[in-house]
Amino acid sequence: MLGLTKSTLGKRGCSSCGAILHGVIAVGVSCAMSSAVAMSRGPVRVDIKRIDGQPAARIPESDDTGNEWVRLHIAGVGRATGPASPAVVYWVITVPDDVPPVYLKRGECVVFGQRIPGATVETPPKPFDVDKRYNFALVTSSESGTWIYKGNFCVREKLGSGTRAVLLNEDSDPCPRGR
Repeated sequence: MLGLTKSTLGKRGCSSCGAILHGVIAVGVSCAMSSAVAMSRGPVRVDIKRIDGQPAARIPESDDTGNEWVRLHIAGVGRATGPASPAVVYWVITVPDDVPPVYLKRGECVVFGQRIPGATVETPPKPFDVDKRYNFALVTSSESGTWIYKGNFCVREKLGSGTRAVLLNEDSDPCPRGR
């Protein structure tokens, strides 16, 4: 892989991000997101963490895309409602090519609803439905190409009141009724 720096990556836009955005909003942030959306290799798994009770997608320290900075183009959360039904989108932001690029270091997180300078809010954050499985997707680019990172989480009721994101590795089946 070529050395990735902010200056070299800044010159490289995401020429296909318009098409990818349409795909991400339509199916990319739903369970229906498949490898056909952006590349033949399929999405790269992203770890989902919880930051201040909200789900957060954490860029892996190293993966098939390399181990350097990545440029963020799209972040979103959604869930599928059925094989023939449209996905429900809970939050989407885009970073247009005509604003200063947003770079993510390896190990850095994007939090649901986070305000990112220069990003356009396509869908403001909506309250989650309980006992449903969600997808968190990030569309990024690096010297090695355009990549989709994707991870899953569930939302359960908190004892007392409110909801909390449940990471799928915390429970063998955290959303038995809401797949």
